[in-house]
Amino acid sequence: MSFSPLMERYSEAQAATKLARLAEEQANIRKRGDDLRMRLRKLALRREEGRAQASRNDT
Repeated sequence: MSFSPLMERYSEAQAATKLARLAEEQANIRKRGDDLRMRLRKLALRREEGRAQASRNDT
C-alpha cells in the first residue's frame, strides 16, 4: 500500500507535531527535576543550619 504525497506530508506533519510535544514535555520534566533538586539543596542547608544551631546551644 503506497501513500499519496498528500498523506505522506500529513504523516510527516503529525510526526513533527508529536516530536515537538515530546520535546516540550521533556523540557518540562527537566525543569521540574531542577526545581526539586534546588528545593532539596535548600532543605539540606536548613537542616545543617539547624544542627549547627543545636550544637551551639548544647555547649
